[in-house]
Amino acid sequence: MRAISLSICLLFFLTSYGQDRRTPDFAISITPQVSQQIIEDTRVVDSDRKFGFALRGDVSFKLSPSWQINTGLFYQLTEIAQKDYSVMMACDFHSSAPSLLDSWYEDEFSLHYLGIPLELKYWPSRNSSLPYLSIGLSPALNLSYNRMTISHNCLGSKVEDDEYLNTPNRLLFLASFGIGYEFQLGSNMRFLLEPRVGYSMNRVFNELVQETFTTNDSKLLTWGIRFGILIK
Repeated sequence: MRAISLSICLLFFLTSYGQDRRTPDFAISITPQVSQQIIEDTRVVDSDRKFGFALRGDVSFKLSPSWQINTGLFYQLTEIAQKDYSVMMACDFHSSAPSLLDSWYEDEFSLHYLGIPLELKYWPSRNSSLPYLSIGLSPALNLSYNRMTISHNCLGSKVEDDEYLNTPNRLLFLASFGIGYEFQLGSNMRFLLEPRVGYSMNRVFNELVQETFTTNDSKLLTWGIRFGILIK
């Protein structure tokens, strides 16, 4: 929560700074994106790619002809799916050579985040009609989540009780990098197109509740294309 408070203070500071120097720019955008877990031990976990999206409103300030700082507010829906074979069950010993692959847990998550984007944009040339680079580190608060966990073994399949499973971290720090272009639509409006990737600097899930679940060791990788409208 301290990171969120500091981000809000920075937002107010930038707004005051922009009023003193020049009128800020505004933008609204959507980013369809693919998400996948980055898991430490891939020998016993399969992670599937899932689709999600981010909605974002920005206010930006020019620091110089080549540099711009962006902040605002975003909502992000992240979907995660995996199969976890790390748990030893009775069915794993039915054959002469025990195998973890004879039983598994199938997890599906829907994670809802609200965050504050903190990004720098850089134009290698002072000509702002050329492509730009963006880099950022944004705190995101987990508002809620939905989880479905099904155990599969030789006796059949069963939905597991959510109460005993691990929960997402309350706060996630998302690093991002993008290469974008702004197309002029009119004297005060531009269209934004920005392919981008994101990576969580901390783990998606809390400390272990059960040592058999490997979701705790995972980080989040996302990639997609941001589309938006900028008003100057």
